[in-house]
Amino acid sequence: MDPVTVVVIGVVTLAAAPFLGKLALYGAMQGVKKIKKTIKKKREYRQRHDKKYQAKLKKTRDLQRSIEKRRTTSFRNTKTGDVKNVNINEINTFDMSKDIILKGTVYIQNPNGGEPAKDTIYLFQPRVYGVNNVPIGPKTDKNGHLYDKNSYLLRTPGSNDIYSGYVPKREVLSGRQFDFVGDSANLQDNPLNGFINIEIEKDANGNFIPLDKNNAEAMREFNNYVRMRQQHNVDQDRYLDGLVAKATEAKEVYDEINKPRYARPTEQMSDSDMHKIEKARASRAKRDAQNRAYYDRIAHMNMLDSAMHDYGLDDHAAHLPGAGMMGPRPMGPGPRGPQQGGGGPRR
Repeated sequence: MDPVTVVVIGVVTLAAAPFLGKLALYGAMQGVKKIKKTIKKKREYRQRHDKKYQAKLKKTRDLQRSIEKRRTTSFRNTKTGDVKNVNINEINTFDMSKDIILKGTVYIQNPNGGEPAKDTIYLFQPRVYGVNNVPIGPKTDKNGHLYDKNSYLLRTPGSNDIYSGYVPKREVLSGRQFDFVGDSANLQDNPLNGFINIEIEKDANGNFIPLDKNNAEAMREFNNYVRMRQQHNVDQDRYLDGLVAKATEAKEVYDEINKPRYARPTEQMSDSDMHKIEKARASRAKRDAQNRAYYDRIAHMNMLDSAMHDYGLDDHAAHLPGAGMMGPRPMGPGPRGPQQGGGGPRR
């Protein structure tokens, strides 16, 4: 490296030192964030594969499910909008003969971009009963299609007003709530909406088309789905946890990219320092252009010289257009190509 280049690089480095320090600090902070995310992902992975942890989690989920079974939920008057709290009994374990099955496709956004992951999933709309075991829903139309907007309806004693409510859909094998149906009128308020999305076929009226239990092909697919998971000992809760973890990671990436970027106060370069940097950049760009042109000429002349040798015209090469017009080698660093007058490869 020649002395001029060393001086120029030194000037640029000194002028940019405060900014480089901040960039280094920013890089270190980003590195720490990345390490924390990696540790978090590894911990979640270990937890999903730790039998003791999963057994403890199962007890917690079973307790939660028992709490969800008998509870009070809100129903809204379809005319006035008034809200009434109603005691309900939700049957939150799947019953093949009684429950409405919904076949869907679940999409999980890819944290690294690209196409989302997708898989088949089966949900059921839980049966709900009120006081004295009066059925509240789910409600279907004359074709057996599940109402989306008014899937649970009831009347209160002494009134003809109708109240509408909702109970989230559950996954068939685990029995846990997993209601991420994106185009549903009852889409639950969840930060992962859009990062997990389930699509279920609807009819022209916007009602969900359940699995036809009388259709041999549809039932064969469903039974294969269940059998394959049993044969491979798939823990459905752990599988769903994995989907949630991947969607959560995608959301974190999205939030990081789209978070507000506020201007930070920085030290302003002086006009003289800025002029030095711009001058150094211009000088370096000029030298690079000269180097490229010089070695392009060398390559051209080497090819020409080689052609003349092949055809026995070496003595005439000096009289060809462009011969001896390479010019002086430019100053400054550059790739070490063939030297002037060295000629091309001889055969």
